[in-house]
Amino acid sequence: MHEVETENPEKSAGGQTDWRSWLTQRSYYNSSISFNDYRLILEFGRAMRIRFPNPDGFEQRQAELGKEWEQFRTQTGLEWVQVKSAVADSWQRGEELIADARANEGNFDHQPTFGEDGRMTPRNLDEPNR
Repeated sequence: MHEVETENPEKSAGGQTDWRSWLTQRSYYNSSISFNDYRLILEFGRAMRIRFPNPDGFEQRQAELGKEWEQFRTQTGLEWVQVKSAVADSWQRGEELIADARANEGNFDHQPTFGEDGRMTPRNLDEPNR
């Protein structure tokens, strides 16, 4: 079974100060799932995004992620269908964090976009690659 290292949940929950309030506003939120379980779910999504490099998107990796979750789910008891939307949300947040990091490394004024080949392109047409 893969262990997912958990960090401060605010990082996985969109950088919000009160991540529980943030979470309750998400369309997939289900009050019968504990905040601790959501913390693990969001960290799983973040860890999987780091594990699978660009340009593989969440949609292309769903089957593989579902299998990974089956190995991990003993920590929550939740099925893939119950967590998939939260994992996708966390995956997307991982995309944003990666874009932010690349923007900082590449001295972009805004987050770059990424082509199919993973190369950075400017967010705005008038913004040069540096």
